Amino acid sequence: MIEEFKAQHKIDVLFKLHTEGVGSPITFGWVETDYLDLSVPLVVSYPSSSKKMSEEDIKEAKAVGRNAATFDDYHQYFFWLTGTQPSEFLELWPTLEHMAASSKYTARQSEFLWKLAKFLVDKKSFYVLGRGFKLVEYKDEERNQTTEVRPEEEGGVQAAG
Repeated sequence: MIEEFKAQHKIDVLFKLHTEGVGSPITFGWVETDYLDLSVPLVVSYPSSSKKMSEEDIKEAKAVGRNAATFDDYHQYFFWLTGTQPSEFLELWPTLEHMAASSKYTARQSEFLWKLAKFLVDKKSFYVLGRGFKLVEYKDEERNQTTEVRPEEEGGVQAAG
């Protein structure tokens, strides 16, 4: 099924969130994996062809290729980066302009974090730093089952078979 999913979405690499340590501090980051749980919502990240992106960002994004990770891993990644839930983050900075003017993050970090927070809350695709991010569902053609992505209250999503 993994190979079918990778072919269906033209995925080059699968990633999972990896952690080391207990308590504080914790070390975390993305590592390549051969397996993703296809019964949960997934995020596909891909190089953007938007003319609004810088040539450098597009070049870097193409080098990374198309990849996938679970929505829940992105949610956890965001929490560990910021120390807040995405909805709380957006309450602090309701617009990207608010964040850029009053945060400890660089302009590029601000743009990425703000757009990622919006994505984690409203689940609508976004583009940043030469990459597009979208929520996908895996359709198992043999079993005629789909992982359905349904909006839910802050803190995750539901998967239905």
